[in-house]
Amino acid sequence: MAKTMYPSSEDLIHEKLVKRNPNCLQSRWSYLISKSHSPFNERLAIYERALKAHPDSYMLWEAYLGERLDLVKDLDVTYPQYETLNDAFERSLVTMHQMPTIWLMYLETLTAQKLITRTHETFDRAFSALHVTQHGRIWEAYLVFYDPVTHAEDFVEILLKYGRWKEAAENLATVLSGEFQSRKVKSVYSLWMDLLDVLVHHADDVSGLDVDGIIRRGIGKFIDEVGVFWTSLADYYMRKKMVEKMDLDDEEEEEELMKRRPVLANSVLLRQNPHNVEQWHHRVKLFEGDAEKQILTYTEAVSTVDPMKAVGESPHTLFVAFAKLYESHNDLVNARMVLEKAVQVNYKDGDHMACVWCEWAEMEVRHKNFKGALEMMRSATAAPWPEAPWIEPEQVHMELYKSLRLWSFYVDLEKSVGTLEATRDAYERILELRIATPLIILNYGKLLEENDYFEEAFKVYERGVNMFKYPQVKDIWVTYLTRFVEIYGKTKVERARELFDNVVSSDETKRAMEIYKEAMRKVADEKKLKMYEMYIVRAAELFGVKETREIFKEAVESSGVSEDDVKMMCIMFAEMERSVGEIDRARGIYRYASQFEDSQVVWEKWHELETEHSNEDTYRDMLSVKQTVSGSGLRPVKKSRSEEMARKKIREYDSKRLVKEHFKRLSGKELPIRSVQINQETDLNELVEKEPWLSSEKLVVKPDMLFGKRGKSGLVALKLDFAEVATFVKDRLGKEVEMSGCKGPITTFIVEPFVPHNEEFYLNIVSDRLGCSISFSECGGIDIEENWDKVKTISVPTGSSLTPEICAPLVATLPLEIKGELEDFIQVIFTLFQDLDFTFLEMNPFALVDGKPYPLDMRGELDDTAAFKNFKKWGDIEFPMPFGRVMSPTESFIHGLDEKTSASLKFTVLNPKGRIWTMVAGGGASVIYADTVGDLGYASELGNYAEYSGAPKEDEVLQYARVVIDCATANPDGKTRALVIGGGIANFTDVAATFNGIIRALKEKEAKLKAARMHIYVRRGGPNYQKGLAKMRSLGDEIGVPIEVYGPEATMTGICKEAIEYITAAA
Repeated sequence: MAKTMYPSSEDLIHEKLVKRNPNCLQSRWSYLISKSHSPFNERLAIYERALKAHPDSYMLWEAYLGERLDLVKDLDVTYPQYETLNDAFERSLVTMHQMPTIWLMYLETLTAQKLITRTHETFDRAFSALHVTQHGRIWEAYLVFYDPVTHAEDFVEILLKYGRWKEAAENLATVLSGEFQSRKVKSVYSLWMDLLDVLVHHADDVSGLDVDGIIRRGIGKFIDEVGVFWTSLADYYMRKKMVEKMDLDDEEEEEELMKRRPVLANSVLLRQNPHNVEQWHHRVKLFEGDAEKQILTYTEAVSTVDPMKAVGESPHTLFVAFAKLYESHNDLVNARMVLEKAVQVNYKDGDHMACVWCEWAEMEVRHKNFKGALEMMRSATAAPWPEAPWIEPEQVHMELYKSLRLWSFYVDLEKSVGTLEATRDAYERILELRIATPLIILNYGKLLEENDYFEEAFKVYERGVNMFKYPQVKDIWVTYLTRFVEIYGKTKVERARELFDNVVSSDETKRAMEIYKEAMRKVADEKKLKMYEMYIVRAAELFGVKETREIFKEAVESSGVSEDDVKMMCIMFAEMERSVGEIDRARGIYRYASQFEDSQVVWEKWHELETEHSNEDTYRDMLSVKQTVSGSGLRPVKKSRSEEMARKKIREYDSKRLVKEHFKRLSGKELPIRSVQINQETDLNELVEKEPWLSSEKLVVKPDMLFGKRGKSGLVALKLDFAEVATFVKDRLGKEVEMSGCKGPITTFIVEPFVPHNEEFYLNIVSDRLGCSISFSECGGIDIEENWDKVKTISVPTGSSLTPEICAPLVATLPLEIKGELEDFIQVIFTLFQDLDFTFLEMNPFALVDGKPYPLDMRGELDDTAAFKNFKKWGDIEFPMPFGRVMSPTESFIHGLDEKTSASLKFTVLNPKGRIWTMVAGGGASVIYADTVGDLGYASELGNYAEYSGAPKEDEVLQYARVVIDCATANPDGKTRALVIGGGIANFTDVAATFNGIIRALKEKEAKLKAARMHIYVRRGGPNYQKGLAKMRSLGDEIGVPIEVYGPEATMTGICKEAIEYITAAA
């Protein structure tokens, strides 16, 4: 299969973004990040286009050159790719000639290429181009390049090696008499210790040197380590047998030591814990008045203290105090260098990093460098791009851009010395990051009001009251209402009334929910069902599906609700999930409800669900549960609703991948599973290059689509070579097949080596509330059901491990030569099952290959609620929809629209031939409309589930409405149809503005609406709803389509009933 020459759909999205904003660096950067795992040749064109548009972007050049360096790192320097690399560096230096990092990268590669003349010339160019304050960085590289043999440290090492003690001591003393920086990163103190070692231990060999003067010079230099030097001097005289010289002036020494006592005591404390930040600050104070010693102390402190081990104060205070010391001596260059190093440190707390940035910016402001301070804060608050392979930031750097301290300082700075637009952008970014506080909201609103942007200020207040709850929201409401009344007075009374109504209703809502919760605890058990029904209806209207689910869960698991009432709650719960397209959740609820006695109504509802939405596996599961309950007289083990719905099937490929990866981690043994996945996007040529065994072994290929009996359906091929596999896949990929009454295309195949074997075993592990059941048989394979009497099953209680004693019944009848191997295998698989939060794992069959277990076929289900703790272990896991359930083109279009907008747009086709269609604002309201149609007995006529919320833009509503109307009016058959455009009572959404998109769509589809004999029902309330409803009424007259319009005085369930009466009366 040839690799496509056309860009992918993801690439097209980025191309459009780049075309729309050709001068936006972030669009091009995001494009590069999305291609980070692609070959460099694919990213080359993107880089070149980006650099052409942004030739002065340091970030682009550094990333581009870094990748080019990676390309040649394993190549010999004679390869032509190096010349291409050098040309790229020369191009970069046209605009990056003031960037020392680019020069250093270029000089390093030239040095490696051993281009002596060119390297010399490039060093000269670097010195000419860069500011003198940056020459130090270039000199370091130049010394590495030059590397003189006569370097002092190397010379001393040679002298010591050959026993030339006197000359070695002379050279070391000479070096230490001036300013010296070790090439080998040795401290001056360490070099002095080396010198003392030579002078003392080779006292006779260093005759002629002024040893006394040398050591006393060290005493004057290291006043806090005088004990070592005095001892060394005494040792020297003792070895020279000059005892009279050892009679030092004790009184003078004692007086000197008393003066140095605070410093010596501090040295002891720092030796006990060199990461004590408070003691380092104290040490600096001890040298007050001696700036040089203070600088040396700070230098040693910041290089010694490990931020992760620091005690007392945060280590960032050392950097800040160090920079302020330089600032106090008007040395801003070194102050900036200190702070530049400080922002590269990985502190324990991101707030410490934010403090450093703020201190740096404040320093720039103190010295009137406002532009520099603004640029610095923009850089600090920029979001990182961790996907880029050349960036490896520490965690504290990754979280810095969410620091409220940093953003608060930044907006204050922009407000003081920046522009209004930049300040607004900063506030908007704070709101996007969801780190705003009520004070931020109030300050943002005040800023807009001061600049006469009153409506924008009110929108900010509205966002604030949506973000916070009582009591935090109180100040925002008070400010919002006060300012609105002060500005508009009596001119917008209706709008002011709506605002006050919203405040009151929000408080009433909270109180109402609290009353409902309290009622659940206080009412008699026989009244709880009715109370829960009221509670659920109200919660659905106000909060939507998510909150309603939690109440249902509480209801069905409540000890005070009778079994009959629980069954009714389960049916209501399942119907709600079914109405929003959550079939797996509904199926799980019915499974839970089936455990109770006299569950005929549950079975009828479950059977109805499976008739409409099942595949072979799900229908068989239902029959299995029913057989267990009614046939054997046993009840299934009780599971909670949440446990049942958490089970999500995964593909066989993913099951085997997880088992292979983690079997070795848990047992230390390799499980020789090999498999690949093929779908529409797979490049077979690349696949063979990546997995060479595909071209050298006989293979097995089969669909990986969550349905069984593939062999009996002719969908499994054995002992093929890869060319035959490619043909097999090509002939069936995308083709529709029917499996147990469900039709759908085959989109995914799994390919594995053909494994000859003689025996087949069966292993199955299933979790339930009380633990896990493990089933094992020596007679596995396609006839396992006929041999079910040979299956042995054990139970492992929750919290227990699978010990040899518990496992013994499973393997008791196995031959001794394989018994131990299979027992170990079952124990490891059970450990893996629990570690990865599997809920179901079946190997049917697995075989023994060279005496080692090898799974041939596998089915798995995971607890998707455990994804938060297993995302690293699971990797890129997919939870595919059941076979036969695929998104229609219209559903896919709305899904894509939903992903691109900050609003919520949902659309599921339930019955293409349905005669009742909905377009509802709000998640809770959409469920009520769908439930009402079902409760009135017309679920079979409900065409769709649709919900839009989150204040979508007019164009987005237009596209959404077009899709709904097209589906609702498709294939007119002469029968009447109804379209319900509804919703609850909005808090802040402008109803009239939302209706604009719907009205445009209705006008466009006038002919289709008439052909389908469509009758439209509108019910809405909220801000500006009268204007919106008036537009709808006039639209009906304009296009000649019957439209009945209602405000909040009508109930949501009432217009559903009217729609049903309309389609039934016309029939």
